[in-house]
Amino acid sequence: MDYNLENSKFSSYTIVMDDMKYRTLAERARYLKQDAKGEANMSRLMEELIEEEKIEMIENLLQLNRLTVDEIAKISNIPLEKIQELANRLQPQMA
Repeated sequence: MDYNLENSKFSSYTIVMDDMKYRTLAERARYLKQDAKGEANMSRLMEELIEEEKIEMIENLLQLNRLTVDEIAKISNIPLEKIQELANRLQPQMA
C-alpha cells in the first residue's frame, strides 16, 4: 500500500483515502478531511466532544470536593456561572 504523505497536514498516521479498503469509509473520511463542509462538521463535533469531556472533568472535581468553584472555573476556563450550575445540579447526588 502506498502512503502518500507529502501533502499531509497531520502525520504518518494519515493514509490516502483512495487506499482504504471500504468505499463508504473512504468517502466519509474524504468528506470529513477534504470537503469544507465536512471539515466544519468535524470541527464542530470535536468541539462538542471536548466540551463534554470538560463537563465530565468538572463534575469529577466537584465530587472530590477539594477545590472551590472559583478554582475550578479558573483551571477549566469555564465561566463561574456554569460551574455553579453544575455544582447545584450535583448537590442532591452528593448529599
